[in-house]
Amino acid sequence: MKQHFNAYTVREDSKGKDRWTRIGIAFPRDNGGMIVFLDAVPAASEGRYKIVVQPPKAVDGAGE
Repeated sequence: MKQHFNAYTVREDSKGKDRWTRIGIAFPRDNGGMIVFLDAVPAASEGRYKIVVQPPKAVDGAGE
């Protein structure tokens, strides 16, 4: 599989802890940009939509 990244939305819960929810996947483009495919759209927080793109975590040496 081509190198990919996971897309998340991060929201603070009532106890002040960040809650990460995976909402899609992203692939790097040859021009240095990224293309993002979303399975869900994050809820607005203070009028903004926050998406965090991170490499998948390795599990026993393999990608997610």
